[in-house]
This record gives sequence, C-alpha cells and structure tokens, in this order.
Amino acid sequence: MYVFKEKQLFRQKFTFILLIAISIFSMYSAFNYVWEHMEEMNMLQFFVLLLPLGVAFLIGNITLTTKIDEQGIHYRFFPFHLKFKNVAWNDLENCNVRTYNPITEYGGWGYRISILRKKGHAFTVNGKTGLQLELKNGKKILIGTQKGADITRIIERYFKKNKSAEQDN
Repeated sequence: MYVFKEKQLFRQKFTFILLIAISIFSMYSAFNYVWEHMEEMNMLQFFVLLLPLGVAFLIGNITLTTKIDEQGIHYRFFPFHLKFKNVAWNDLENCNVRTYNPITEYGGWGYRISILRKKGHAFTVNGKTGLQLELKNGKKILIGTQKGADITRIIERYFKKNKSAEQDN
C-alpha cells in the first residue's frame, strides 16, 4: 500500500517577523506594566497582557498535515482540527490538483471559508497549489500542497481506480 504524507507549517518570512514583533512588544509591555503596578496588579491582568504572546505561539504552531492512502484523503489543520478529517474515495465526485489564487478566491491563507463565491473550505499555509475535492454531497474542500505532482500520481492510483470500479457496478 502506497501512502502519501505531507506536513506544512506557517513559515513565511512575513509571518515570522510579525510573530517576533508581537512577542517582543507583548513581553516589553507586560514586564513594564508589572514593574510599575506591582502592588495593585492581579493575575487576570497579567494573563491578559501575555495573551498576544500566546496568540503568536499558536500561530507559529499552525500545521497542515495531509495523508493519502487506499482508504481516502485525511487532513488535519492543527490547532483547529485535533483529529484527522477523513474523506473516503467513494465520497468524492471529483478530485484534482489545481492552481488557485489564495487572495481572490479565499481571502488569503489559513483556515478559509468562501461563502460568497461558494468555493467551500480551504486549508492552506502557503503557495498557490492545492488538492481540490468535490464531494458527492456538494461540499468543496481545497487542501494546500507543495507536492502537487506527487498528489497527482496518487490520485491516479486510487481515485481513478475507485471511479472505474464504481462505474463497473
């Protein structure tokens, strides 16, 4: 059994610069405030001051993991998905790798829902290549990838084989 695996992290330079800036500003503000208001400060205020640091840490750990095997396509966009979401081959109407425009189609990268354009959900961290899934129930899901050629080969192996088996029945 052939299994495709891909793990992507939010690692754009802009994201790192933003996270570092937020972290430095947050830590400076928190320690400065604590130093000046040591007597009257409560723990809630202290944690609120450190909240931007927690958000920066969370953004820095966003991970998109994709697995494709003979059962189907499995994806997880951590921390939004704690468990893998599974799409079985027989639940798919269509499946292909395509180039997309993250800004105009989904409003950027990340966990995106395209309500107005009815393009469905997108889970991306960078780039312009994605695995487009069209489910039989009408839902659409785009999963970003940096390995479009590898995914195309595995789709031909499993999805097209499953489609031809459905047509034979």
